Amino acid sequence: MSIVNCLFIYKYKQSVYNVKMKDDSRNNVAVLARLNELMEQQGISKADMARIAGVSPQAVNNWFNRGDVGKRSAQKLAQFAGVSVDWILGDNDADGPNDTQERPLSQREKILLELFNELPDSEADLLLKNLEEKKQYYDTLLNELLHKRQNKKA
Repeated sequence: MSIVNCLFIYKYKQSVYNVKMKDDSRNNVAVLARLNELMEQQGISKADMARIAGVSPQAVNNWFNRGDVGKRSAQKLAQFAGVSVDWILGDNDADGPNDTQERPLSQREKILLELFNELPDSEADLLLKNLEEKKQYYDTLLNELLHKRQNKKA
C-alpha cells in the first residue's frame, strides 16, 4: 500500500470519526439540556433525580458529565415527569414538559380544580401553602425512611 493510500484512508477514517463524534456531541448536549429542563420544570435537584431513578447521586453526576442516561433510568424519569423516554434521551422534540398536547384532566382533577376555583383567593392561597407544606413533610419523611433503610443494608 502506498503512502498516498495510507494518508487517504487515515484522513477518511478521521473524518468519519469526527462526524460520528459531532453527532454524539450534539446528542450529549441535547440530553444535558433535557435533564436541566426537567430539573427546572419539575423543581427537582440531582439528588431527587437519583431517588426517582433509583440510582446513586454519583450516577446522576455521571449523566451530566457524559451527557448520557441509561434507558432504565430514563424510563423512570419519564414516568415521573410525564414525558417520553425519547424526549429525555434527546431523540425528539415532542412529548416534553412544554408539549402543547397535554393529557386531559381526570374526573378527580376536574372536581379538585372546580372546587379550588370557587374558593376566595385568600383561602386558595392558604390551601396551596398547606399542600406545599404537606408535600415537603412527606418528602422529608420519605428521605428519612430511605436513609434508614440504606443504613440497615450497610
